[in-house]
Amino acid sequence: MPGSDDTLLDKAESLARRVLNRIGSAVDDSQAPLSRRLEAAVEANLQREPGVTSPLSPNRFRIALTYEETSGFTEQYMKAMAEKLSGELQEYIVDRRYRSRGPIIVEIARDVLARETTIKASFDETGASAKQAADEPAVASRRILVQLPDGSRARLDLGGEGLPISIGRAAGSAVRLDDPSVSRTHCSLALKSDGRVVISDLGSANGTAINGDGLGAGESREIKSGDLVRVGDLLLAVIEVS
Repeated sequence: MPGSDDTLLDKAESLARRVLNRIGSAVDDSQAPLSRRLEAAVEANLQREPGVTSPLSPNRFRIALTYEETSGFTEQYMKAMAEKLSGELQEYIVDRRYRSRGPIIVEIARDVLARETTIKASFDETGASAKQAADEPAVASRRILVQLPDGSRARLDLGGEGLPISIGRAAGSAVRLDDPSVSRTHCSLALKSDGRVVISDLGSANGTAINGDGLGAGESREIKSGDLVRVGDLLLAVIEVS
């Protein structure tokens, strides 16, 4: 049952908070936890483009932990750790008004050959595709009107600098859905330079779907007026994208 699964995930997240600090201290001379090392990876890899105020942040991060550090970790536990870090890092990037070309995704992997923890940051678009995207005229803003499960409506404003807004159970979400089937940072909305509004699943426990078609973790898809978006067990109706 979704509620039971979410309770297990919450327990894993609570345990993850303690273990993340332990791992960070064990593998880094500065004693910084993994969240601090991810923030440092963001700052070290920022890209600045002529004529654009906000720096471009990497949006994909792969943490490779040693076999000894992850011995006994289950897949569910690793996923809970990655989800927690993804949510924290997205808040960090949004708070500093950095841009990104896609949802913030943190992946945690077990590397049997690694002698120490490593973090690799990357961008969704590179090379010619990134240059083409930068050369395209950016749409200034879009407004999305959404009907929530309780019948109320939420108006969401997206700026033209690629800053995502989040939907989830966590306080501070642009759309907060207080339901056990919804993850803390469940999915996000972002405005592309060509004017498309896309929704991305952020590795949620119970998934995101558009008109019944599920999204993979980290997958982005355009949403339009009239679409139905399932977040966990809840259904949101996109009334208008303008």
